[in-house]
Amino acid sequence: MALLEYIKQLDQQLLILVNCYNTPFWDDAMLLLTDKLVWIPMYLLFIYVIFKRLGSRDGFVAILGALLLIYYCDRISVVFFKDVFKRYRPCHNTILMDVIHTVKTYCGGKHSFVSSHATNSFGLAAYIATLVAPKKFWIAMLFLWATLVAYTRVYLAVHYPLDIIGGAIVGTMIGLALGWVINYYFISRKTFMA
Repeated sequence: MALLEYIKQLDQQLLILVNCYNTPFWDDAMLLLTDKLVWIPMYLLFIYVIFKRLGSRDGFVAILGALLLIYYCDRISVVFFKDVFKRYRPCHNTILMDVIHTVKTYCGGKHSFVSSHATNSFGLAAYIATLVAPKKFWIAMLFLWATLVAYTRVYLAVHYPLDIIGGAIVGTMIGLALGWVINYYFISRKTFMA
């Protein structure tokens, strides 16, 4: 039990370390960057790259797979993790409320482990990476985007670092698995890195 308590304390300390470096400019920027709608141009770029790489038929299949992926990532992060572990978000943790910096009362739902934002963004990054491989530039850009989205969650004190790491692992596994299935069974131009 001492190890779990140590990990919990370390997680809280890392949250405080990231969260304490705040300014009004970064508060507004992180609040904007955590919003899914601000990334619409990026999603359109992803769609463009998928269609350019795979063609119209396989591109359409890949986009349907991406929609399925987001659904699964979101549901798995909630049903199998948040609803099971019931770990309160830092902004709902009464012990941390006086220590952390919250932005414009933004907090989100009650539970935090795992981060659905991290699960969804890393899942999408891994999924698309399987379809545009071996283009290293796109893979780096995808995971840089996912990391930025995940970082905003810690900055805003709505997730602990371990929530992000857990979400990144879960999302990446789902993204790779679904990417492999879609690519192997439904896409005629095989692109998955074996």
